[in-house]
Amino acid sequence: MKARIILLSFTSICLLGSISSVVAQNSSSNGINMKVAHSLKQSNTLPSFPYSQKYYVHGEVNYRINQFLEAGIFVGNDQLKALKFNYQENQLASYEEQSINVLHIGLNANFHFLPLFNLNNKLEKFDIYLTTKLGREFAKKPSEEYNFYINEKIRSQAGFGAAYQITKKIGVYTEYIIDHRAAFRYGLNFKF
Repeated sequence: MKARIILLSFTSICLLGSISSVVAQNSSSNGINMKVAHSLKQSNTLPSFPYSQKYYVHGEVNYRINQFLEAGIFVGNDQLKALKFNYQENQLASYEEQSINVLHIGLNANFHFLPLFNLNNKLEKFDIYLTTKLGREFAKKPSEEYNFYINEKIRSQAGFGAAYQITKKIGVYTEYIIDHRAAFRYGLNFKF
């Protein structure tokens, strides 16, 4: 059910962007937007598969189709810890860790709100937007003794973001993304 809602959100944003491209004037907002970020994610949210995250780095390249919609691709890398539990007499005696690299690849779309209210000129350095991502995770699984889970199906994410342009080409941004774990992402964006 959650995946259907997120997929519907992704489709809706794409549809809104298509409609707005017909209605909106073609402005100078077209261009490339590159983002590089670090992310803080919740861990241990799947109780039967305990793990913790060391880091997550994220990069994306988007094309601004019109003043409302930008779409593009993303790639990210997690380093998670898989755990192996050693029991003696039905009690946890010790555990071992193994680091696992997880690659994330997919498509994303952002729908920008400020043009709806004609606030672009007043707040030209600030931006708020909805974001959706559709992608897949890839990881080399550890041996069966380790307690580790990776979702190898297509995953969808949704969230919102805000950006502030320090200069015409360089800015900072933050996003709050929800999927099976919540993520708070922050980083730099570069506009071309």
